[in-house]
Amino acid sequence: MATKTQAAASGAHRNIARAASMLAALAEAPQGLRMVDAMRATGLGKASTHRVLAGLVAQGMESFEAACAAAWIHAEAAELHGPGLISEDLPDLSPAVLRRLYDER
Repeated sequence: MATKTQAAASGAHRNIARAASMLAALAEAPQGLRMVDAMRATGLGKASTHRVLAGLVAQGMESFEAACAAAWIHAEAAELHGPGLISEDLPDLSPAVLRRLYDER
């Protein structure tokens, strides 16, 4: 049985993976995305897509910054993963990448 701390950490990892997925989708679409395109690119439902986008906007992240963050996350994930990284690996690697960034601050 998961403790409250484990459940919270799992939720945080899921949120980080969702944000990383959205950042990657935004980086690949410099002209922007319609909601339906963001949903399709990330595999998230409408409500989750809206919450992730709203969270990024609330943090003041502009599209160029999102693209830069996505490129950085991709590079760091590739370093952690090694050869053969594919897009499906990113949601699992993103929490470790962001944890490393947090730990190094």
